[in-house]
Amino acid sequence: AMKMENQIKAPVAGVVESVRVEAGKAVEKGQVLVVLVPPMAPPAADGVP
Repeated sequence: AMKMENQIKAPVAGVVESVRVEAGKAVEKGQVLVVLVPPMAPPAADGVP
């Protein structure tokens, strides 16, 4: 089988919480590859959240 690498873009900003596939494994259309969580908010200018 032909192995290819493709870039993917998330529809929302976030931080990768977990990767659901192993490197080198084939994936199917619609398969969950990564789980994203919302990015942390930047700290307030005065240091108080």
